[in-house]
Amino acid sequence: MLIQIGHGKDVSRDDVSGALLACHGRIRAFTATGQRMLADAVAAAELADAAARVARYFRVAFPLHTEDEELSIYPRLCAAPIRPDVLDAIGAMMGEHGPIDALVASLLPCWDTLARDPLELPALLAQLARDTAELDRLFEEHLAREERVLFPAVRDLLAGDEVVIRAEMVARRARG
Repeated sequence: MLIQIGHGKDVSRDDVSGALLACHGRIRAFTATGQRMLADAVAAAELADAAARVARYFRVAFPLHTEDEELSIYPRLCAAPIRPDVLDAIGAMMGEHGPIDALVASLLPCWDTLARDPLELPALLAQLARDTAELDRLFEEHLAREERVLFPAVRDLLAGDEVVIRAEMVARRARG
């Protein structure tokens, strides 16, 4: 099986940072699966299943993570008394969402095609190889910055808002 959905590390999902870190783990896992689909000798049914799972994750769950950041976390951090370097990092991270979203949007039709017909892989291989490698590169930089800068700021500055932010995150997932 190319991807196994599970909890992985014992991460508390009750706090905001733990929930975000769990999302980062899933982002990394699904991005890696997108790349492994191209490199491994995979049976057609397994390739179709993996492509469907990757497409579903990036179509349904990943946008919720972006909303968590853009609607619940970044505005609160920007309103808090934060250091200029943290504010600059937040601006950079928000700016990275556009290129990441554009790349995901270009990959979704490819993953959908493979989910329907895995024998189309040779026709899509060049684009998928290029775009999944670029997505991995963008995510590594973006997620590492969030973990290094954003998570400590959330813990330090938004502790009083933790229950409200977590409730907003849960509500987003409940609506779908």
